[in-house]
Amino acid sequence: METTGEWYVDINSARAGGMSARSSDDPERYTGSWIQTNVTGPGIFNFSWIIDAAPTYDTLTLFDNGVEAMQISGYPENWTDVNYDLAGGSHTLRWAYERTSWSKIGENGAWLDNVSFVQFDAADFGADATYGPVALTVNFTDYSTGTPTAGCGTLETGRHPPNRIRPTRIPTPEYTPSP
Repeated sequence: METTGEWYVDINSARAGGMSARSSDDPERYTGSWIQTNVTGPGIFNFSWIIDAAPTYDTLTLFDNGVEAMQISGYPENWTDVNYDLAGGSHTLRWAYERTSWSKIGENGAWLDNVSFVQFDAADFGADATYGPVALTVNFTDYSTGTPTAGCGTLETGRHPPNRIRPTRIPTPEYTPSP
């Protein structure tokens, strides 16, 4: 993780594990600070967060590639556990603490804990041709990540045409009316 240098490890407040990341506790600081990480989706990014500061004025905001995704503000109640869905591709996730209130309310800070990422396998492919005359030859390129298992057929090789996908026949369900 990267930071503006004004986040530090706090051993006095944690959701789990005995420590968390905490924003600056400098009472004279009236600008923002941030902490960020980079991940590649698709997947679920999990974290816990809490803020103890002036409601409405002081905020902790999650940005996904520079776009605001969610925000919290105000007095602490409990840690909030978040499961944030990420689409495929690169993501810069930044938590920005912004203090705009001149009054000291609570601890004037924000905390982040339990950060983890579960990446999903993704089926993806590209084709060198998407239209053309009948008997079009198409070469596929596999861009999948992991080992995706879902599908709609079986891949045939060694036949003409090569690498033909034969759709899987789905049996018709049997229905027995109740008396």
